[in-house]
Amino acid sequence: MRKLIIAALVFILTLVGAVRLSPEIAADVLLGVYHWTAGLEQKKIQTEFGDVSYLEGGQGTPIVFLHGVFARKEHWINMVGHMEQGNRVILLDLPGFGENNMLPISSYKYGAQVDHVKSVLDGLQLATFHIVGSSMGAQIATEIARDWPDRVISLALIGSPTGVDTPQKTPFQQQRLANQANLVVTDRASYDARNALLFPQKPYVPWAVEYVWFQSEISRAAHNQQVWDVIQNSNVAPIQNIAPQLNQPVLVLWCDTDQIYHFSGLAVLLDQFPNAAGHLMQNCGHVPMLDQSKQTAQLYDQFKSNL
Repeated sequence: MRKLIIAALVFILTLVGAVRLSPEIAADVLLGVYHWTAGLEQKKIQTEFGDVSYLEGGQGTPIVFLHGVFARKEHWINMVGHMEQGNRVILLDLPGFGENNMLPISSYKYGAQVDHVKSVLDGLQLATFHIVGSSMGAQIATEIARDWPDRVISLALIGSPTGVDTPQKTPFQQQRLANQANLVVTDRASYDARNALLFPQKPYVPWAVEYVWFQSEISRAAHNQQVWDVIQNSNVAPIQNIAPQLNQPVLVLWCDTDQIYHFSGLAVLLDQFPNAAGHLMQNCGHVPMLDQSKQTAQLYDQFKSNL
């Protein structure tokens, strides 16, 4: 026990020193511990468009998680940690996002993104799987479910999906329609403003990890602006138009204080999906898997247990 305590103290002191000398090293250590304690292993798969990073853990029928624009695979970890055992979870950094290398701008059109994710899933040899998406990832997941009805067992949209024509509009939606709003981070002020839009209360992130992620976004700011423009101008069918084509079970979770897309869109989707369950969550924003990770996991587990 004494040796264990000494080892822990040495680790803590080493980490404190690393934070002071190199936030990048400290972030790598902290994320490694975070992944390990969640029972997840960091992996990469080689593709024709570069290596794609992902986290994987557990056994059973695979569940694939797709994050939103400018987000990361780590955003799913808290939710996954609250889910029941018996799942094989695969948390992707979408090609061109997160730890992955930037891609040519044309690769961020929805059609190209769908093709890239399909290529990754083929490379992982997933014959059948559940798929979960958030925001932009929800659009991609829905298109994959439409294209692969025999492989996608179920679809879950966690938080408001992008592009739904909601009867009521948030101020962000109104500004976006006038091309006066985006989620690109260019400096500390725009970073704080985006967090205020996404979260009722920003989730805790260790300083070193947040610093590295923030600096990564700043370094990609010009690229990300082009990415945002390409995505917004993609010629893609909105989810409510795709929904009637899907026969798989669908779960839609939307938050009542989402400032990105108004929660009135929930009823629109439930009316269009032939086989859907929905829940309007309280006290959360655009990403309930971060705001209300335990409740989100419980609602997903309940949905999946009824399949």
